[in-house]
Amino acid sequence: MTDEPNKIIPLATLDDLTAGTINAVLMQEDDSEVRMQLKMLSAFKILEIQHAVPLPPPVVSHPGKNGELIYNWNDAQYLRDRDVVFIRRNLLVLAHMIQQPAIPGNNHEEKASWLADNLKPVLQDQLVRLFRDITSKGEARIQSRAETFQPNGSGTVENLPPDGVDNHAVERLAG
Repeated sequence: MTDEPNKIIPLATLDDLTAGTINAVLMQEDDSEVRMQLKMLSAFKILEIQHAVPLPPPVVSHPGKNGELIYNWNDAQYLRDRDVVFIRRNLLVLAHMIQQPAIPGNNHEEKASWLADNLKPVLQDQLVRLFRDITSKGEARIQSRAETFQPNGSGTVENLPPDGVDNHAVERLAG
């Protein structure tokens, strides 16, 4: 964090808090640039889109001693199917995000399928990295700001005394 105060922007309406759009510049293998307009999505919307595609069921390895099922989470077919789901989830998010150029298709499923069949892997990787970076930077910023609200500077209450009050911090504030 810097010593400079954060810029405070007054909000006219709650619409000022929406994710908005960004212009992304992506690099192709030949170092040429591709420009795209992306509608930024909230972290909640990204999760909502991703979780609409369920993970495959795990492979049952064998029944346990008490009749419970023991799953083989390392089964090769399960891992392949899971990876396909992860890619499909990312393509659906991209289908929601990409505004310009328009993606062929009548709905997000068709657009995601078009992306699966046609989008260069180098562009897909950059777009996925972009939405993950933006989301994770937001989370990192929130954690960074949370640290300023805890007297122990950790953003958590783990290092506070059992009564939850850092008396030295209270004394400094009162002093």
